[in-house]
Amino acid sequence: MGDNIWPALIAAAIGGLGGALVGSIVPYLLNRKNERLQRTKGYAELDQSISVRLGKAISELQSKHLNKRMFALGELKKLGRAVPEEQEDIVRILGLFIREAIENLDRGKCPDAGVYLAAEVASLFFTESSYKVDLRGLKALDIVLSRMTLQGAQLEEADFQGTELNQVDFQYASLSNSKFQGAELKNTVFCGAKFMSSDFQDVDLSLAHGIDIKQLHRTTMNEATRLSEEQRGALDAFRAELDALRATHGVAP
Repeated sequence: MGDNIWPALIAAAIGGLGGALVGSIVPYLLNRKNERLQRTKGYAELDQSISVRLGKAISELQSKHLNKRMFALGELKKLGRAVPEEQEDIVRILGLFIREAIENLDRGKCPDAGVYLAAEVASLFFTESSYKVDLRGLKALDIVLSRMTLQGAQLEEADFQGTELNQVDFQYASLSNSKFQGAELKNTVFCGAKFMSSDFQDVDLSLAHGIDIKQLHRTTMNEATRLSEEQRGALDAFRAELDALRATHGVAP
């Protein structure tokens, strides 16, 4: 199979994800493809086989049948693990898939198993290669995302107002300037996450794990924000330490 079919293959495969997305990702993928071809001239047959499998998997992500989407996601996971050079592209595609699925959910609804698997695969490649799925500005209001794995995800300025986020894994995620007002965060994991300047009004944080008190100090909370005794004590101690430093150095609060 010649490489001249690659533009048509990719365009057809992700066309169903939206014209605007095709315009942004096709040139990127083509450029990445050309770079890999330069590095793998002696392995053209293998490279073409990977291209076909990748294109077919992306195409299957558009299927109306969950079993086909699940198979496609399993194939993307296998490809990414077998050929780490493909992981960056795969994570980019998974981000588009996850975003479209979540932002088109009706309020009160939960994504299907395919979206959970896509998030899991993206998180896996983050732990293996540090590639971060791009979900910045995600609109996820009043839906159910409990138990989703979003390790390392880029979620700056995401809107989770009123959303069930119980047991979500936000480890090492970037959540700065995000809105959590009224969200449920029971046993949600924030270890290593960045969430400065986020809005935690009307949120019970008492059962969330890995809350960085120094960052919590720089978030928006109100009287309805609930903290555990340990969290409250650590926050009060940190604020007292800051006040002492300001007094020592003559800095106004």
